[in-house]
Amino acid sequence: MFQTTPHSHAGQPQRCQPQRCQPQRCQPQRCQPQRCHFSEKWHLLSWERCHFFKKWHLWTPRHLLSWERCHFFKKWHLWSPGHLWAALALLLLAPLAQAEPPETFTNDLEMEFTLIPAGAFTMGRNPNFEDGRNDELPAHRVQIKKPFYMQITEVTQEQWVSVMGSNPSKFKARSNPVEQVSWDDIQGFLKKLNEKEGCNGCYRLPSEAEWEYAYRAGTKSAWPHGDDQDAIGSFAWCVVEDYDRGHHPVGQLQPNPWGLFDMGGNVWEWVEDCYHESYNGAPTDGSAWNDNCYKSSGGETYRVLRGGSWSNDPNLCRAAFRVSYSPDLRGNAFGFRVVRELSPRTR
Repeated sequence: MFQTTPHSHAGQPQRCQPQRCQPQRCQPQRCQPQRCHFSEKWHLLSWERCHFFKKWHLWTPRHLLSWERCHFFKKWHLWSPGHLWAALALLLLAPLAQAEPPETFTNDLEMEFTLIPAGAFTMGRNPNFEDGRNDELPAHRVQIKKPFYMQITEVTQEQWVSVMGSNPSKFKARSNPVEQVSWDDIQGFLKKLNEKEGCNGCYRLPSEAEWEYAYRAGTKSAWPHGDDQDAIGSFAWCVVEDYDRGHHPVGQLQPNPWGLFDMGGNVWEWVEDCYHESYNGAPTDGSAWNDNCYKSSGGETYRVLRGGSWSNDPNLCRAAFRVSYSPDLRGNAFGFRVVRELSPRTR
C-alpha cells in the first residue's frame, strides 16, 4: 500500500473537510489521504478522489452544479488518471440512480396503462381445486423478467375509431369495448397506433403468459377475487342471474388487485400466441409461443383468446380458461387490450 504526501502551505496537513471549501479557496492538496477516503480499504485509489466519492456527492444530482465541483474541474485535476476512473465510475453507476418508471402512463389517445411488475407465477389450472379442460394443463412456473405497461381497460370504440377511422362494432357506444375485430384486424390497428405514437414496436398484444399473469395479479385462485363464482358479478360482466345482454362501458366494475378492469367478462381478449392443445413445451419466460402451433383440419393456425365475455358463464371467465379461433374471425364478443413496452424503440 503506497503513501502520498500532500503539499501544505501552513505547517502540518489539515483534515479533509470538503464541506467547508469555498470556490475561491479550494485547496484539495491539504487533505491527508487516510482522512479523505470513503472507506479505509480504498487507500490504493488516488487521494484526490476523496472529494468525488463521498456518498452525498456521488448520488446527489445538485452537486453536479454546486461549488463542490472545484475539486473536479480544476484543469490539473480533470485530467488526472484518478479522475478519469472516477468519471467512468459515474457513467457506469448513473443508470442505477435513475428514478423508477411511473406507476401509470397515458398516451395521446387517452389510453391508460398501469405498470405490471416483473415476477413469477404458476400458469394454468390447478387440477386439485379447479375443474376445466386439458388445454389448461400442465400447470407450470413462468418467470416474467421485465415489467411492462398493460392497458387498464379493453380498447374502446372511441380509441379504435381515432386510429382506424371507422367502427366495426355491433353494439355501438363510445366507451364500450370495440368488438367484431379479428386478430388480423388488430395487427393493422397496432401498426397504425405505433406510427401515430412515433415509435417502433411500442404497442403490441400481450403474450398469453403476460395476460394470465396480469389477470391473476399475484393470486392463485380461479378468479382474482377467490374461488367463489357467486361473487363474480362485482368485477366481471359474465352471465349471472340478472345480467344485461350485451357488453358494457369499460371500467364500471371493481378492478383486480393490480388495477385492471374487465379482465374477466365483457369481451374475449385476443393475445399474441397461437394455440396449443397443452402447455407441454411452453416457454417459461413469459414470451409468446408461436412455433409448433396447433393446425385445424384445414391446416389453419388458430390464435388464442382469454377472459370470457358477456355471453359466457363464470367458469369461462376463470384466469386459466382459454379458447382459440381463426385469426380472421370476427365476433360481437371479440375484443382486446394492448401492452406498451416499458422502453420502446424510437424511430
